[in-house]
Amino acid sequence: MAGNISQSQDFIVVGAGIVGAMTAYRLVSEGYSVLLVDKGPPGGQASRAAAGILSPSAESGPSQPFFELLQRSFLLYPALIQKIEERSHMSVDLNQSGVIQAALDEKEEARLESLYRWQKERINLKWLTPAEIADLEPDMKHARAAIYAPEEMQVHAPKLVQAVIRAGHEERLTSRFGISVQHLIVEDRRVWGVKTSEGQYFAEKAVVLAAGAWNPFLLADLGDRFEIPIKPIKGQVLSLTADIMPMHHIVFARHRYVVPKPDGRFIVGATEDDTGFDDRVKVGGVAALTGALDDFGPRIRHMQWDTAWAGLRPMAPDGLPVLGVWPQWDGLFVAGGHFRNGILLSAVTADLVVDWAQNGTLPPEAFSPQRFKTSSRNDSTP
Repeated sequence: MAGNISQSQDFIVVGAGIVGAMTAYRLVSEGYSVLLVDKGPPGGQASRAAAGILSPSAESGPSQPFFELLQRSFLLYPALIQKIEERSHMSVDLNQSGVIQAALDEKEEARLESLYRWQKERINLKWLTPAEIADLEPDMKHARAAIYAPEEMQVHAPKLVQAVIRAGHEERLTSRFGISVQHLIVEDRRVWGVKTSEGQYFAEKAVVLAAGAWNPFLLADLGDRFEIPIKPIKGQVLSLTADIMPMHHIVFARHRYVVPKPDGRFIVGATEDDTGFDDRVKVGGVAALTGALDDFGPRIRHMQWDTAWAGLRPMAPDGLPVLGVWPQWDGLFVAGGHFRNGILLSAVTADLVVDWAQNGTLPPEAFSPQRFKTSSRNDSTP
């Protein structure tokens, strides 16, 4: 098969959301030739719905492997963004706004207190009393307590995707957008490339699947007895505006969040709707988000409507990303299942792919595709 290559790169990355784009950029930065391909525009699904929050404290929970992955990615961001902005000549609005997780009832206060005890030895956190919360965010003076992570940040997610791809093009990244990947090209337990709507492309080293909720459709080409049960979860998000921003920090409360943006927008998110591949904004989702506004104080109700949008975020059953080689196949790396954390985890995912490409180093076992094999098999073949 390798001798018949006519359109060949070292790597083909399928999916131009932030995970695929960042992976492609990092690979070309290391001197590899890379083709990045997507059936739609860059960042057209999960990345479109992202508020751009970079917060290990709010996303990790008491899970050490996942927290370590989030924190490793978070620490990569400042230097990585500097390089991307220099290469792309774009700003991605990196802003150290800090993150507040507010408890509005006794149950949530107990959960946050447990989380704080676990995390405070690992990252810079502060436990806030009601008076201290009011000093930082007067509209949240009704909160019982809060965790404050002053060093955590945000970016403008769509700008980041654009900047990463532009920086990749400066490093001679090849991209094809608006064409669909129809099948993986396979032979002798190896993935050789992809068949697309405009022709075949071949990878000398590997194909990286970063197609989000569409990864399982391509993996089905392998004909194995197990699959990654990733499914799309629709995230609907609102944008509001005001002459005077009611808050200056990212604030979480009752499973919702608000994100004040430097450009004057105020993002409210996000729903988690299990509705298949329907990415349309629905009235019920908008109602759920507007219904949560009172949790963030009185002034938010006086803001102006801007817009609403939605994207499909890929979720595995355990909520963890799926990172690693496909068992018993060569030439295939899966980078998926990032769910709510694609923006934050894109940096470390790209690093893990580069580590594997250069040294054969596999990601932590907790995130391996292999973890689904036993539960998904229909027979007892060893």
